[in-house]
Parts: sequence; structure tokens; C-alpha cells
Amino acid sequence: MKRNNSHIGFYTIGIVALFMAGFLLIVIFGANIYKGTVESQSQNSNTRAILSSISSLSRAETRGGIAVIDDDVYGQVLIVDDEDTDYAQKIYSYDGALVEELSLKTEDIDPASAQVIGMTEKFEISKKADDMLVISTDAGEVMIHAGKEAADER
Repeated sequence: MKRNNSHIGFYTIGIVALFMAGFLLIVIFGANIYKGTVESQSQNSNTRAILSSISSLSRAETRGGIAVIDDDVYGQVLIVDDEDTDYAQKIYSYDGALVEELSLKTEDIDPASAQVIGMTEKFEISKKADDMLVISTDAGEVMIHAGKEAADER
């Protein structure tokens, strides 16, 4: 008597195909989860870089002071003066990013020599009290002590 093995071959191929489809779905879902995790981590790193960089400026007041100027091209520019040297750190928004530039106090703003701190469309500086500035970005707000004289230069 002859057995029909063709059904066993179809069952084997069906089971292998089912396992392969399941494996493919697991890989696709895993890749999407990984992509979401990486995007979230990048956004958190951007937020941390922007806010920590700005909040560290509160220590700069003891080095010479902080001033805010309104530039026609770059908007509000935060200038951290180093009284011991002829240099100043200039922080401003350029091309959708918050950038910082270390240059001579007398030099004009030059985005080509600036370093990107993080991506943000919003960079607004407002005065909260006589010696406090509130710096707002897409990442959040930071209050810094600017010194009475420096904050009034606006």
C-alpha cells in the first residue's frame, strides 16, 4: 500500500511559513520600538543640552556679567562677558538651532564660527526681576541671575 506524503509536505511548509511570518512581525515591531526609543533619547539629549548650557550661565555673572542685546539679524543675543580677557560668549538662535560663539567682544556675530548647542525654534529672553532673566526655548525655561547692571543693558 502506497502512502500519500504530499499532505505532510504541505503541513511542514505551512508551519515554517507561519514561523517565518511571526519572526518577521517581531522584527518589524522591534524595529519600530527601537526607532521610537532612539528618537525619544535624541529629544531628551537635545533638551538636556540646551537647558544645562543655559543654566550654567548663572555662574558666569561672577566672571564679568551677562547682557542681552537685540540684533536686527539674529534677534535676542545673550552675551556673557569675561572680564579677565577680551572675549565674550554669545548665545543666539540661528537657522533653527541655539548656537554659542566665543569671540572677541568687539567682533560682530559670525554664525560660521558658532557651535550648535541644540535644536530649537524659540529663543526668548525676558526680565523677571531686577537681576533675573528668564530664557525660554522649545525645551523649557531657565531662570538665571544676570546681575543688576548687566540685565539693565537691554
